[in-house]
Amino acid sequence: MEVKVEERIFQEFPLFRRGIVVALGIQNQGVSKELERLLNETVESAARQPIDVKADPRIAVWSEAHRRFGSNPNKFPPAHFSLIKRVQKPGIHLAFINKVVTIMNYNSVADVIPVGGDDLDHAGPCLELRYASGEETFVPLDSPQTSEHPTPGEVIYVVADSGRVMCRRWNWRNGYETRITEETRAMVMNIDGLGEESESRAAKTRDRVAAMLEKYCSARTLTSMLTPAQPVFHFAVCSFHPMNVFRRGGSRTEMSEKFKTGLVACLVMGLFVAAFTYMTADPAQAKPFRMGVLPDKGAKLGCGTCHVNSAGGGPRNSFGQDYEKVGIKAGDKYTQDLGTMDSDKDGATNDQEFSAGTHPGDPASKPAR
Repeated sequence: MEVKVEERIFQEFPLFRRGIVVALGIQNQGVSKELERLLNETVESAARQPIDVKADPRIAVWSEAHRRFGSNPNKFPPAHFSLIKRVQKPGIHLAFINKVVTIMNYNSVADVIPVGGDDLDHAGPCLELRYASGEETFVPLDSPQTSEHPTPGEVIYVVADSGRVMCRRWNWRNGYETRITEETRAMVMNIDGLGEESESRAAKTRDRVAAMLEKYCSARTLTSMLTPAQPVFHFAVCSFHPMNVFRRGGSRTEMSEKFKTGLVACLVMGLFVAAFTYMTADPAQAKPFRMGVLPDKGAKLGCGTCHVNSAGGGPRNSFGQDYEKVGIKAGDKYTQDLGTMDSDKDGATNDQEFSAGTHPGDPASKPAR
């Protein structure tokens, strides 16, 4: 998978920086009293010490950017502008929607910076910030029955291959299809900096976001920074794979303290031969996840055991869907019940498929009779 920024955007806005946080294994259910307290304290502080939303450079720079691509920031204000303006009113309370959204709101208010995220399981292999052609489609977050097209020339964040828009007018309105819910388990979060000290500001918020996702959502995180020199970040995501994140080219990647442990696991599993790694790969962050619980440890099919896309991420195949319904419910493990199921309806149980080395999620792949 990849996240990228169209070159023309960096040409028009050379001080723009996009901080990236990839989060996997997110546990987004339930309420965190500590997170709720942090958000409330930040909102109260914003009300006590209001900023001039028209003059503050952290907001004014975005208003100017919107005007440059033909959008009226007064009619279509950047989302963090609207959020800051709202919380500066006395007595305002932001509802606790879920843990991830609370982390986004907290950081956006605390640092006066755009923070947004999208569910990778409902996105696609390439997520791009680019200028709209006008042919793309957008389903608004607050109006899921509506479909519209962006204005040609506006900046959009889009699933490149399908043209499904995740956010319109750069950072004005989020889409419904990739929204963050309690069921979100994998996501990309964007932290956008613009103007003076944009990279250091975006990096500061990015790193705090990653730490909070790890602490409050038990997530595995990977961070990067998109810049004019590094406009693309490549990564592989597989919800059921022990090597659930691996970078090959693109942009600079920050590594966690757990990197060494993950690297040892990578070598033991023999997923990447040394010569290929040396020549083409730059390991970012490797951490055990679900693949190890499967009968074959994912040795034959890798991410494709559970995902339609063999590289991982996106829709799950029939076996992946059954694992989600049965395995996760049973404590994230391959169960006897799951083994006796015939996920792909080809006449062979999942246990038989794994024993024969065939694909439990593909009806065209089945044991010989």
